[in-house]
Amino acid sequence: MGRIPKLELEEIVSSDIFRRLRQLMLIDETELRNIWIREEYNRLRNECTQPKAFEILKEKFAFSDATLKNILYKVTTRKNKTPLVFK
Repeated sequence: MGRIPKLELEEIVSSDIFRRLRQLMLIDETELRNIWIREEYNRLRNECTQPKAFEILKEKFAFSDATLKNILYKVTTRKNKTPLVFK
């Protein structure tokens, strides 16, 4: 069985399908932002220390310490939303 290549977030966001899902309000914008921030944090961690990476993101997104900690470290659970049923 072949391995599925990991798509870059920018590639996904720029796709027509993604744009259509966004128009239909089927994309969780907050979670998308959080994924983007976590990816940026991981990239920064390869370049600098944890406190420095944290400070860079805090300033870039104008978040409080608590908000950024929740995004980076809190284990999130799927929100209980009504499932979509396709016919």
